[in-house]
Parts: sequence; structure tokens; C-alpha cells
Amino acid sequence: MPVIPKRKRSPEHPFLSLEDAVKTAQKVYDNEKRHAVPVEVIAQHCGYKDMKSSSAARTVAALNHYGLVTEAGAREDRKMKLSNLALDILLADPESPNKKLRAIREAALLPSIHKKIVDQFPEGLPSEQTFKSFLIRDLDFNDTQVDSFASKFRKTVDFAGIYDKNTSADDENGGTPEDDDDGDETPDNKGKSQREKGKRRMVHEGSKEYVLSLNEGSAVLTIPEALSRKSAKHIDNWLKFIVSTMDEADDDKIDDEE
Repeated sequence: MPVIPKRKRSPEHPFLSLEDAVKTAQKVYDNEKRHAVPVEVIAQHCGYKDMKSSSAARTVAALNHYGLVTEAGAREDRKMKLSNLALDILLADPESPNKKLRAIREAALLPSIHKKIVDQFPEGLPSEQTFKSFLIRDLDFNDTQVDSFASKFRKTVDFAGIYDKNTSADDENGGTPEDDDDGDETPDNKGKSQREKGKRRMVHEGSKEYVLSLNEGSAVLTIPEALSRKSAKHIDNWLKFIVSTMDEADDDKIDDEE
């Protein structure tokens, strides 16, 4: 029998653009407000009958990628609700648009693959051909997925105004959230771009941060210092869900090609 070459897996990335993920989160809020509900119910609000559909699983996973939902429980007790970050976007005061913009930009850069690209191209994305070449050769994207991802990523950075130098996410006092927290505004760092300041991640009191070095880049996990065994199992179940989502996506693609 001929040997079937192993399918090349693209780096983990959101199934939706941020704009579409926010629209999906709005549907969840319209139906459930701030209540935690079974993941299957979240999928139904997104237009899917159940979580057996790989598209449903990837849509829910996209909400996770952007930090728009929080999760608790496992298996039949697994539930989700909109995160504070999602509520900062959906319930923003029209008179304080900068707060909403900061939340949108934070969500846009939460997926590690997005931050890696912005770090590589801090002043703006290159031509379509150069960008796709970078995704394939440097980030190891599957050739069949690069067009879809490139389109969604451009839509996301446009929605968040990542490269819009005329749009500031400063708060009413002229500073960023990071400036308010650490008070390190000095002549040396005043000239840093808003984007550079936004990359700093604060570890709140009572939390600790783990940085894992992976082949695809670094993964950062911030957890409460008093993490219980039950909560640790919730994290483990969430990681297993992410892996199963990726496996289902690969299976679907193989079925489509056959």
C-alpha cells in the first residue's frame, strides 16, 4: 500500500477574525447575559445544533483564543460565560471609546500567533505575497490554510486598529492601563509606541506566571497562587479540548480531500 504522507498541521490560530468573534459574543450576551451555560448552549447561540460539528468546536475555541469567554467544569458539567474582557467590549460606555479600543486591542493580540506576527512586523504588514511567504516558511503554515488565515488576520488588525497610528488607546488621563499600574513613565520610554506598551503583561497580586518554551514560540500561563487541584484539572481539561479541536479539524480536512 502507498504510504500516505502525514498531514502538515498549521500553528494553532483562531477560526474566526476578532470582528466575527465579537459578533458571536454579542449573540451569546443577547441570549444569556453574564450567566454561565453549557458549552453546547454557546454553540447553539452561534448557529450550530451541537458540539459534534468541528466548526462549532472551532468557533467556541476562537472565543477562547481571544479571551472572550471563561470556562469552568468538565465533561457534562463544562460551562462557559462571557469574560470581563468581552463585557468591556460589548458594554463599553459610548462616551469612553478608548476603553473599548484598549479591550479590542488586547483581545486581538491574545492569540500567540497574532502577537508573533505583530512583533515581526511592528510598523505594518508587508505585501500579500511577502506576508504569505512568511507564514509558510517562518511560521510553518499549511499552504492550504494560509489564504484563509491571512485574510482573517488582516481583518482582525484592521478592526483593532493595530497599525493605525492616528488612533490612540490612551485613557482620559493620557496614559495606558500599564502606565497607571506601574508608573514607569520616564523620558526614556515616553517615545515607545502604544503597541510596545500594550505588550507588557502585568501579573496581579496573588497570581504567578509560567512561561513555557515551545517549538512555535512561548506560551504564558498566569494562574492564582492558591490554585486548587480541582481547578488544575479544569485547566487540563481545557487543554485536552484544544487538542481534540485540532484533531477534529484535521479529520475534516482529510474527509473533504477524499
